[in-house]
Amino acid sequence: MINSISSSGANIIIDNKNQKSSDNQVKILQHQEMAVQKQIESIKQNDKMDIKTKQELIKPLESQIQSIESQIQQVQMDATGKKMTFLIQVIRDRFLPALPVRDLKIRLKFQRICCL
Repeated sequence: MINSISSSGANIIIDNKNQKSSDNQVKILQHQEMAVQKQIESIKQNDKMDIKTKQELIKPLESQIQSIESQIQQVQMDATGKKMTFLIQVIRDRFLPALPVRDLKIRLKFQRICCL
């Protein structure tokens, strides 16, 4: 029993590190996005350029923003997937073994869900 507790504790620490890593990645990407937004605003406010030149300069920056937003979304989805995997492990390792034998149906249903 001590091994399962300590291994679960280690999993929680690892999960927290993964969460912090994901949060940091998102923050970095958000800062990049803000920098690109500032570039766009700077171009828009430049009175020395004609509209066509501004549009030509802004178009690749808008594509860059879309790429950054996609990366943010991917990092968030990966983090959510890791959380779900972690929760499934905790339920499988901690709660299912504690169920009485009469609750075998619950165990079997959960095992089917985990294996999907």
